[in-house]
Amino acid sequence: MDTQTLSSRRTFLKAAPAAAILAALPVVAFAGQAIAARTSLSVADAIVQHKAAMRAVRRHNRLVSRLYRTPGYPPHPRVQIGYLLRGKAADGSDIREPIYAYDHERIDQDRAMWMASSQSFGGDAYAEKYRAKFAKHHRQLTLLIRARNRFERSIGLTAALEAEKAAYDAETRASARLILARPRSAAEAEAKRRYITRNAAMRDWSEGADAARTVRDLSCEVVD
Repeated sequence: MDTQTLSSRRTFLKAAPAAAILAALPVVAFAGQAIAARTSLSVADAIVQHKAAMRAVRRHNRLVSRLYRTPGYPPHPRVQIGYLLRGKAADGSDIREPIYAYDHERIDQDRAMWMASSQSFGGDAYAEKYRAKFAKHHRQLTLLIRARNRFERSIGLTAALEAEKAAYDAETRASARLILARPRSAAEAEAKRRYITRNAAMRDWSEGADAARTVRDLSCEVVD
């Protein structure tokens, strides 16, 4: 389970009261009505489904990791937009640390800063100089991103990442079904608690006081 997915679950559970979990589930690409229709799912079946979803996540994780290690995989697209002066070397030369932009937003931020200062101190000639400089940075970064995207498509990584995301979404849905599966006996309730607390992905749903209350109130009471 990736850090972003786990973090989003913690945020969701802290922000939402227990009764709101069902209503909010569509934000994780799952229709609340479909969840509601499956609340009769047995605990055992819900656990089996979640285990299968976890296996799929791990399978897609391995594939994506392998593709990232493909020989010739290009480095993260970046362009140098400046440098930091870190001091002087023994021979008196400047010690410079390059500053890189990894996205167009960062280029725009630096462009706005330098354009403002050039207008104030250098006039239109300097402003035009920086306008051309940062336009060139944009073009360079665009070409690098396109080249990387072409490479990822050629090795199947783009499709693999989409499939990995779908696997994560499916695991989240399986987690929700397990949370909402109502035990029919004390033994089922205990089996459910044990699975949730021992499974890394499911355990994230039950971290903290709010989350623990959610698991208890929504799913661990025995249905007569």
